[in-house]
Amino acid sequence: MSEAYAKEMVSSELVSVGPERSRIVAILSRCWAELFIVLLVLILWAPRLSGPIDLRWDGGVYYILGTSLAEGHGYRILSEPGTPEALQYPPFLPMTVALWEKTLGSTDPTVVAPWLRISYAVLFSLYGLAVFALARVYLPLKWALAAAAMTLLHHHIVFLSDLLYAELPFALLLVVFALVAIKRRESRGQWVRELMLFSLAAAAFLLRTAGIVLFIAWIADALLRGRWQLASARITLTLIPVLGWQSYITQVQASSEYTHPAYSYQRAAYQFYNVSYRDNISLRDPFRPEAGYLNANALFRRVSRNLFALPVSLGEAVSAKADAWPLKRFEGHRPRQPNLGTAATKVGNFADLGPEPARGGLILAPILVLSALTIAGITILGARREWLILVIMLGSIALISLAPWPLQLTRYLAPLGSFFAICFFVAWTKAYGWLARLGYGPLTIAGRVALVCVVTATFAVQTYADGKLFYSLAGNLALCKATGVGERSSYFAHEESWQAWEEAANWIGTHTKRDAIIATSQPHLCYLLTGRRAVLPPMEIDPARERELLETVPVQYVIVDELLALDVTRHYVLPAVASSLNDWRVVYNNNGAAIYARSGLRQ
Repeated sequence: MSEAYAKEMVSSELVSVGPERSRIVAILSRCWAELFIVLLVLILWAPRLSGPIDLRWDGGVYYILGTSLAEGHGYRILSEPGTPEALQYPPFLPMTVALWEKTLGSTDPTVVAPWLRISYAVLFSLYGLAVFALARVYLPLKWALAAAAMTLLHHHIVFLSDLLYAELPFALLLVVFALVAIKRRESRGQWVRELMLFSLAAAAFLLRTAGIVLFIAWIADALLRGRWQLASARITLTLIPVLGWQSYITQVQASSEYTHPAYSYQRAAYQFYNVSYRDNISLRDPFRPEAGYLNANALFRRVSRNLFALPVSLGEAVSAKADAWPLKRFEGHRPRQPNLGTAATKVGNFADLGPEPARGGLILAPILVLSALTIAGITILGARREWLILVIMLGSIALISLAPWPLQLTRYLAPLGSFFAICFFVAWTKAYGWLARLGYGPLTIAGRVALVCVVTATFAVQTYADGKLFYSLAGNLALCKATGVGERSSYFAHEESWQAWEEAANWIGTHTKRDAIIATSQPHLCYLLTGRRAVLPPMEIDPARERELLETVPVQYVIVDELLALDVTRHYVLPAVASSLNDWRVVYNNNGAAIYARSGLRQ
């Protein structure tokens, strides 16, 4: 081969490869921020992508309702005696579960739940990209990327993305709705865009009734722009899903099945899975119904308490919960752990169990700084007349202030985390730019350094909180092996008390008859693990009344656990069964979880 020919071949190869490399370089230079978000998502999901999605707490209810739809039973709680119609949760997430079950040809959680986990990983990716796109409307590229990263790194949204909960898809719909609504308001194809916004708002409402805030923001946006005809059309469309869902609730509550339940307390206001939100929050404290029903004075105290906690909760929403801050170790607080000892014999007052909030001065100070910047960002958007995003945030906060669960504020604020992160950086960039324009004096330099430290410290705290979360993932495995959902799968916050409960459920699955009825604080997961009907125990402070209501189900077995999230078995059932050993006997007691069986039962 001649030297000239060789040079010609090399030149032709460079010509052919050159444009392709140029295209790749152009794509990388144009989309590097989006690629960074995808990489961050991969880092957050790589340790937990395999195995089933977490079906604890509300996740089990959503899965059971989806199975009911897939099997053609209607919208019913199959785990309950009498399979009552459900009316607390709107049906969009159960419909998604049903679609997966139909597609896979199975209702078995061990088959379907792993695919649900993968679908949530995809939703998490889309959420990150949508947050970045929305942030770009208000922020320069690098700070929009920082807002998206701050949103994705928040340990609470990471935790919630691991559960079959409505929070992650709801958060995605909030952001996409705001993005579609804000961009190209006066562009062509307005009615196509209006139908898109209606579909997004309806999907959000059918995921969580709190999604009504999108309809409110949608209508308010038209009114504030003086578009009266458009506002009327939006109101008309809003009535379709809202009245449709409310009509269904009214129909269920008027039915003979509702007024004559399968057991006497099935539709009691404290049975939060079996009644509407309105009935449940009508109690002063849904987990302590003996406190009575809400009145105007109690409602005022509830709203005041939630609003008083809001400044701290806003700071936590853009960083991490106070309990997850590394400064917690300097506060001198240690979480109180329940200690049942021998659960078969020990009866005590467990009303105030649970981790104490570690909110001393060292933690409160930086959290309140973050909150102040977030509130400043909300004010700036208000001054710019960004009404839609403002109504979404303030309307959601107004709804959250009515909630009777103060410890759940961070969860309810989690879907708004992207909006708060954007507001935080809107205020941050405004403050930094103002200091930069003042020159390079000692005070302005110190102010800019302080602002940089605030952002750096926030990401450091988030990384620390995520590290603790993933450490818990690595160290705590599901122990239920006989009938468990995903043998030896890892979950977040799956501490020893959960493992003990699962071992107790495993005993139920292997030592009881198929028609046995179980009372437990986790009835839906118990049903999925064992196939036995299960109920929440009655919440009656009088032990005799508690036993009487258990007999109306009739409950054959009671699991008394040490779970921190919901202590109804310790507070209500344990005093009732442990003080009546002639009627109830201990058949299982291990690692803090005990099972009581009604006397005379044959296993």
